[in-house]
Amino acid sequence: MIRAMKIDDLDKIVALEKSLQVHPWPKIAFRQAIEIGQFCIVYEEPVNLDGGTEKHLIGYGVADRGHGRTIAALSMKAANALYGAWMRYAEQIGVEELYAELEASNEVARLRLERFGFQRAGERKHFYGVGSHAEVWTKRTEKTIDSQTSQAA
Repeated sequence: MIRAMKIDDLDKIVALEKSLQVHPWPKIAFRQAIEIGQFCIVYEEPVNLDGGTEKHLIGYGVADRGHGRTIAALSMKAANALYGAWMRYAEQIGVEELYAELEASNEVARLRLERFGFQRAGERKHFYGVGSHAEVWTKRTEKTIDSQTSQAA
């Protein structure tokens, strides 16, 4: 289940971020993203505990319009849902091109971006520190493709 990120989620998100990311965001970065109204979501799954069910946060995402700032999850299902939610949101608000950076060594993120139709557009040398480069990936939204098709007709 995807829902809006809340300030109350931040301790769980930061713990997950530290376990998943080589260069984790600090808590204040997530707080600021929520406070300035960026697209901030979490993915939860129900977990059975002692006869009851509790929601367990297993993924999160932050985007600023067409820029996927951070998306991470403990499962492929959650990651795919978070990417899908971001892309739908971007199209709904009229974004024509999506972009994301990933650490060049992050093979899983690269494969996911390819699966969602992103293409490698360049590299930012030393983006994550000396010797740690970022790859820049982009994707045109369906809104852009539909617009171009209708203009050509």
